[in-house]
Amino acid sequence: MKSWLKYGFLSAGSYVFVIAILIAIFHCINSASGSQTINNDNRLFYALVAAAGLVMAFLAGFCFRPILARMTSRYSLEYPDIPVEDIRYLCREKLLVQYFGILTCGCFLPAIAMVGVLDSYPEMVCTLSGGGFSFAYLYFQCRNRYKHLCREYRKHYDFETV
Repeated sequence: MKSWLKYGFLSAGSYVFVIAILIAIFHCINSASGSQTINNDNRLFYALVAAAGLVMAFLAGFCFRPILARMTSRYSLEYPDIPVEDIRYLCREKLLVQYFGILTCGCFLPAIAMVGVLDSYPEMVCTLSGGGFSFAYLYFQCRNRYKHLCREYRKHYDFETV
């Protein structure tokens, strides 16, 4: 449980760090351009979205270890020929592919939905679009590593794709 909390707080802390950097970047852009696009009505919306993101980041980090342990134990029983360390690494890559896929969709879908109100929430649309592209890049990177691991394990073990 202690490691679960550690990963949850690490994930939430990373989220807070990224949000602080984004706020600083948008503040510099708004100061340089001479416009202040965030009024008092929008600040509440941004604060609620940031708080929801913080809760989701904590939950994703908190749940990562137990999900990984459950996947590892299930696949180690199914494939006893493969060493546990290899199965753990394979399951970790598979879980990361799933996480990054969910995060990519979770960023792109609201960004596409908010394009109609781009004038009201430009920072939100830019942040979600940037996050979507970043998570898509990480998704494809992890997916390629996962496919490579599956090919390698198929060569060495009697292994079907998990």
